[in-house]
Amino acid sequence: MSLLKIENLTVTVEGRLVLKDVGMEIVEGETVALMGANGSGKSSLAMALLGDVRYKILDSSEVRFEGQDLLKMSTDERTRAGLYVAWQNPVSIPGVSVFNLCRASYSAMGHKIDKLTDFRHKIEELAIKVGLTKQHIERSVGEGFSGGEKKRLELLQLLLLNPKLVILDEIDSGLDSKGVEIVVEIVGTMKKRGTSFILITHNKRLLEEIVIDKTWEMKHGQLQTRV
Repeated sequence: MSLLKIENLTVTVEGRLVLKDVGMEIVEGETVALMGANGSGKSSLAMALLGDVRYKILDSSEVRFEGQDLLKMSTDERTRAGLYVAWQNPVSIPGVSVFNLCRASYSAMGHKIDKLTDFRHKIEELAIKVGLTKQHIERSVGEGFSGGEKKRLELLQLLLLNPKLVILDEIDSGLDSKGVEIVVEIVGTMKKRGTSFILITHNKRLLEEIVIDKTWEMKHGQLQTRV
């Protein structure tokens, strides 16, 4: 079943063309590798799909997510529909604890939290699973975190929210070998449950150890099929 279908996606930023006539289709449980040089349009695609207002989409573009018109949805609606992006450079949120961020995100997805103590225990377990500690969930989001810890926090949220389509934008950047192992394990497990992935990476180990169904290359804002 088609999860994401893009046709003629053309996008500008401040009058500059960053994507031109991009077309792709991803089905449930499929993992796609998206290659290309820096500045080729890979992250621009992620930004446009998530609904960043700086990215202006031409009227001829069409994007459907489970048959729904994604371009008519707000960013929050796209997230609730099951789209998740783990960014190359995750932002810090001073004054907001990891726990409160997770609680807000989980509730926004329509999940009910019956007991905060049980939910906290769940977050603590996920933190340990991705290589963080229980203490991390009490800290402000990203503040004082190393690059690898920020990426592990992205993985924690990914496991918590269990989205339908995940875009991993250079998720391996800043991760040590153990962190890369965790990424491979998470992608493999979630893929078996039907989650689809767009994997933006130059990491040969990830490309070798994760089962890739398709490989696309972005050049000058246009998409080409490599495999």
